[in-house]
Amino acid sequence: HFLDCMGDTAGCYGDGIPRQVTLVDDFEDEVLAIPGPSIAVCQGDEVSVNVVNKLASESSTIHWHGLPMKNTQSSDGGPGVTQCPIEPGQAFSWYNFNADTPGTYWYHSHNEFQRDDGMYGPVIIRDTVAEVSKVSKALGKTLSNACDKTDHTIVIQEWYYNTAEHRFYNDKEETPTSLLVNGKGRYHSDFHTTVQPWQKFTVHPEKCSSYRFRFISSVDLHCPIQVSI
Repeated sequence: HFLDCMGDTAGCYGDGIPRQVTLVDDFEDEVLAIPGPSIAVCQGDEVSVNVVNKLASESSTIHWHGLPMKNTQSSDGGPGVTQCPIEPGQAFSWYNFNADTPGTYWYHSHNEFQRDDGMYGPVIIRDTVAEVSKVSKALGKTLSNACDKTDHTIVIQEWYYNTAEHRFYNDKEETPTSLLVNGKGRYHSDFHTTVQPWQKFTVHPEKCSSYRFRFISSVDLHCPIQVSI
């Protein structure tokens, strides 16, 4: 089942090799995937996120990578610094901040090994018309005419045969088995090769002449990574 994820993809994560993962579950959709659900808002919006820790024995927090958190430092997600860790079975409903800075960001666990095992997702803050007017005329025209779709976000991560905790205590030199694009990759070896469906990005030139793609690197230890389109 895990070697061919083209049909029933339930339980197929990363490059298809069975291993433990740590995921973000959206209460509304209840779809477990890597990366976690995207948070897409407009500049000036107020963001409020409630996190419930359903892990069996590990605490957790959520860090909002790249966001300045001006006047909302308590929402930054630093365990033991800006908040106490969220213990198993507990909820934390005080991630509240203003989306003041447009751009492409991401959220991830800030506790030990969880981020490397899949606990992260995109944060998109879209520009307002007033913000676009501040850039050069050529760039402003490009941004104004481009279709900016949430599902055109590309997240890159290296993936390993073993979990981050196992590598930390047993083999810090373990090399990645694959590179994930939006949580999907393929493992190749002389013994077996996994089959994961590639991530596809759909465009409609007749509806939109240009598209904006957002790129996020969730790479941990192996960089830089060269990507070509």
